[in-house]
Amino acid sequence: SVDTTFTITAFTSECIPNVFTPNNDGFNDEYKPSIVAELKSYNFTIFDRWGTLVFETDNYDKGWDGLINNAEAPSGVYSYRLKYDELDNIDTQVKKGHFILLR
Repeated sequence: SVDTTFTITAFTSECIPNVFTPNNDGFNDEYKPSIVAELKSYNFTIFDRWGTLVFETDNYDKGWDGLINNAEAPSGVYSYRLKYDELDNIDTQVKKGHFILLR
């Protein structure tokens, strides 16, 4: 299974995918960061185009499966907000962006 991920690390820039296809084909079925650095704290949220929260987790092993209230989220543009503290960095990092969910 290959997941749509992006990397958090103090040593390289992150690669943030812009398309997500959660269709249970074993490829690109989960949207989440790929954690390389050691973290003190972590919060990952996803919002629909109206700004409604559709996914939130403090567990960096958990990603969004493309479901909202156990129903398939519609295709469209979604935004994410990632807030984290790396173990060896005193500054809180906040990353924001958009991606497209395709069905």
